[in-house]
This record gives sequence, C-alpha cells and structure tokens, in this order.
Amino acid sequence: QWLSYWVSEPDNGQSDAINKGWSLAKGEILAWLNSDDTYEINALKTVAAFLTNQDDVDMVYGDCNIINEDSIFEKKCPAIDFDLGSLVCNIWFIPQQASFIRRKVLKSVGEVSTDLHLVMDWELWLRIVMNEFKIRYLRHTLANFRIWVNAKTSSQSVRSGEEKIAVLNNLFGTLAFLPKINPFKNKAYSNVHRFAGTAYFVNNYRKKALLHLLLSIRYYPSRLREGDIIKMLIISVLTYSLKAKE
Repeated sequence: QWLSYWVSEPDNGQSDAINKGWSLAKGEILAWLNSDDTYEINALKTVAAFLTNQDDVDMVYGDCNIINEDSIFEKKCPAIDFDLGSLVCNIWFIPQQASFIRRKVLKSVGEVSTDLHLVMDWELWLRIVMNEFKIRYLRHTLANFRIWVNAKTSSQSVRSGEEKIAVLNNLFGTLAFLPKINPFKNKAYSNVHRFAGTAYFVNNYRKKALLHLLLSIRYYPSRLREGDIIKMLIISVLTYSLKAKE
C-alpha cells in the first residue's frame, strides 16, 4: 500500500533498473533499496525531516544493521562522519542502504552508471563529491543490510575488484578531477588492487592474484608489513611455479 508504482520486466542490469525507477519517481529525495535489504521504522520520515531542516546538505547517510537470511540481527554497522580520503580510498563508511540524495544532485551529476553492476554506489558518491555537493552523516540507524551466501556483494568479489580499478582509472584519468584528491591516489590504488588480489586468491586465480597483490605493494610499500598479503604472495608464487613446471 506504500507503493505508487510497481513493475517487473527485463532490463540491462541493476543500474538500469535503478535509473528507470528514479525516472518514474515524483519526490525530491531519492534512494534505492535492494530486494534483500530493508528500511528501519520511520527511516523515511527521519530523513525527510533532516533534509527539510538542512538546506545546505545535498546527500545524507546513516547507520545500518547487519542481518542474516532469516532477518535476524547480527551486529550494528555504524557509519562515520564524511571523510574525503576514506571515500577516495574505497574505505567503506557510507551504507548504500541508508543513503538518500536530493533530486537536484542527480540532475547535475547524472544517475547511476549502467557500465557498473557492483560498485555503482561508490562511483556515484565520488561524482557527487567531485561536483562539490555536500554529503552529511546522520547518526541514526536507517536500514538493514542483509548478508548471506548468495547475496550479490558476497558472490561476485572478482568482478567487484575489477570495477573498482576501472572507477579509479576514470577518476584520476579525467582532467576535471579535484587536486585535493591527489594525495590519496597511491593508497586508493593500493587498496583496490589489494581487494582484487584477495578476491582472485580466494577464487583460486593465483596468477592474477599475484599481479594485483604486487601492484598493491608497488603503490603502497608499507603493505609488506601485512602478514596476510605476504602469505597470499608466497602461496600464489608457489602455486604458479608448480603449474609452470607441469
């Protein structure tokens, strides 16, 4: 009874479906909620009241809970105050499920990128910041993030890693990038290559894991102090060497 429109039909992926929904929405505050996530009671009312009283805020996000496939609470997942360096370096602190954006922002920066299927939220947050819009943290639990074995976030880590690298290549490859994000470039690339390397390692693509882990260290040499990276490097080298001999 809370829905003004509903449709189930073929599309070109999640990003395309989100944009389609936004084009039909009539409100001035927009968001999207994946099918396995939920809003907390009064979340929409809380956000509407906050943005009504904060004219200078263009996007707001709050905390979320982690729930399992049976909707049982697992743990609280608090966000933090907005931090540019953490965003550029792909350090998670903005829960997509608990994020809300003014329509005027999307009219300015564009909607969700249909070229991306897993990290389109992060890429959108980056575009919003690049265009000097203000993002603010609201200390209130707004949503529930469901984590289970078949969730898209859990099951497609390799593709997610490659998408993250593509987003950074685009971010730092454009002449329009903000000079103030330049100090974070090496750590950002190190982080996404570490993520990609770990994803390839877990999925037994040891040659690709080795490549990305070495790139992570090249961008940020202090990674050599991280025991898990050294362990993955050694195993990847040994595995790759044995296969080469065969």
